[in-house]
Amino acid sequence: MLSPHTSYPVLEMAASGGLVVTNSFATKSAERLGRISPNIIAARPAADSIAAALIDAAGRVSRGYDRLAPLALPDSWDASLGNVVGDVADWITRVPAAR
Repeated sequence: MLSPHTSYPVLEMAASGGLVVTNSFATKSAERLGRISPNIIAARPAADSIAAALIDAAGRVSRGYDRLAPLALPDSWDASLGNVVGDVADWITRVPAAR
């Protein structure tokens, strides 16, 4: 996938045990994506780098890889939004109702 963001299919495939090849982009570095899941392989958006990542992925499939590798992302609404929900609710109650 060539995109400036990590899309849901990449995350969903890694979360469900898949091995994923995607591109790096600015702050979406190979290191940061690897911290989310070791099953996300990020390549520079260039043909030679993507080819190398695909060869790496094929090798991992042949050797076996951890299909149960955890995904280092929040796993509940509380973990995702818990520290902002109160602020949003306070803001909503302070905004005058539209008339």
